[in-house]
Amino acid sequence: TAWRFIPVIYLTQACLVRLEEKDVPQLAANINALVTQLCNRYRLSPAEVQMDCDWTKRSARVYFALLKQLKQQSFFNNKLLSCTIRLHQVKYTAANGIPPVDKGLLMVYNMGNLTRYGGHNSVLEPDEAEQYLKSLGTYPLSLDVALPLYHWAALFEQKRFRGILYNLKKEQFGNRDLEYKEGNLYRIRKDSKVGGYTLKEGQEIRFEAPAPRDLERIASYIGTRIKDSTFRLAFFHLDSIAMQPYQPSSLNKIKAAF
Repeated sequence: TAWRFIPVIYLTQACLVRLEEKDVPQLAANINALVTQLCNRYRLSPAEVQMDCDWTKRSARVYFALLKQLKQQSFFNNKLLSCTIRLHQVKYTAANGIPPVDKGLLMVYNMGNLTRYGGHNSVLEPDEAEQYLKSLGTYPLSLDVALPLYHWAALFEQKRFRGILYNLKKEQFGNRDLEYKEGNLYRIRKDSKVGGYTLKEGQEIRFEAPAPRDLERIASYIGTRIKDSTFRLAFFHLDSIAMQPYQPSSLNKIKAAF
């Protein structure tokens, strides 16, 4: 089977908050030139192009203006234009608006407060996700669904967030290296180097990863509410490290739960 690629253009918050409507046509032209150059370089002929941007009520107007401009660009002719949809954009539709695209990708992860101290799991909290998705069936755009597979750790010092430690798992520590605090939160007992990170005694670390049972639960919840009879399921992100804890049978169970 031939690979099919969907180019994704990530629009940063720094760009979005500085963007004025008068600058939208030029930015659309720049994006058109960049995606044309890259697809020609790698000999890609995609049927869809996706914008990834976490817009807000404040930035919706200028972002939606950019989306409309993109649909008029040469590379976007006869192609689907899609964009990422966060959970809060589904729950608060009246405030956030509906982007002028052909379809969306619902990103069912990063729903908790990563920087807040505590033992919670900000990657996937099913109770919170279900609260955001109660009105999913009335969302007017066709949607694909993205679920998380990645894992990371949040580092705290004196209960203040210090950063993300990527691809770090509790299993990489010795039995006596960590002191349990609450939930997913542990205290580091001694200075150590783990996974390429230098950690200090007294720092605290919260390990975050989606539990398979939680992925199945939220898949089942979405499956009973999403209005689309067919949709694509994406796992983020699909690399060798993120995939290590999962067997094909596990992913098939998640898929079947829809």
